[in-house]
Amino acid sequence: MYFDGSVFHQRVVGKSHQFTYPYPAELFSNIYDFNGEEFTIAFLESFPRFTDSIHPGLIDHFKECKNIFYGDLKDIQIDFLGLPNNSYFNRFNPVRFFFIRHKENCIGLLADVTNTFKEKRSYFIHDHGNSIQNTRLTSIKDMYVSPFNKKNGSYEFECDYSNQNLRININQYYAGELIVRTKLWGSILPKKSFLQRMRFFFSCLLVIPRIHWHALLLFVKKHSIYPHGESGYHNENS
Repeated sequence: MYFDGSVFHQRVVGKSHQFTYPYPAELFSNIYDFNGEEFTIAFLESFPRFTDSIHPGLIDHFKECKNIFYGDLKDIQIDFLGLPNNSYFNRFNPVRFFFIRHKENCIGLLADVTNTFKEKRSYFIHDHGNSIQNTRLTSIKDMYVSPFNKKNGSYEFECDYSNQNLRININQYYAGELIVRTKLWGSILPKKSFLQRMRFFFSCLLVIPRIHWHALLLFVKKHSIYPHGESGYHNENS
């Protein structure tokens, strides 16, 4: 399936800075077999280089899903939203989303983040099997994502996922103050038109240039800069 979406990003503190971009992506349904604890053959055939991007933290969260939802596994599925790689082009995904669904309800959201240093961190949002539709849930932020934000803080997630539409709100806080507001929304379509395929292709090419362009704009606006240091993961000295 095809996600015809947009992303809005806004810095709430400091000098004004915001943007809205197209966010076309692929949406794969039922990608994981809990019994075998492995990704389905159909998904890996559609996303041949996915295994290259798997990291221990992501696998730990999939195992956590099995422990949390053990009694209902026959009705649990995981859907995936991201920019798929192929044999010719390795697309950079700053964040990929995994949706844990029980029948028609979204009961979990896993946001898998990769920064430009190729460091990875997954944030697993759930309410112990209850629906998280339009529910605000928080998670500790503990990895470097932008030179204009500290490594630590917190995220607030809100998700609305149906068969036709998808919306994810992500607010970033530091010391209880809202720092960054992000919104992803769009429609879920059964397939791409030719125009949408071209839009998808060029949007994938522009991911890295857009990241650096907005970093340059924030630098020119003299926003505070926080160095990466030896590691992008938060510790008491970050």
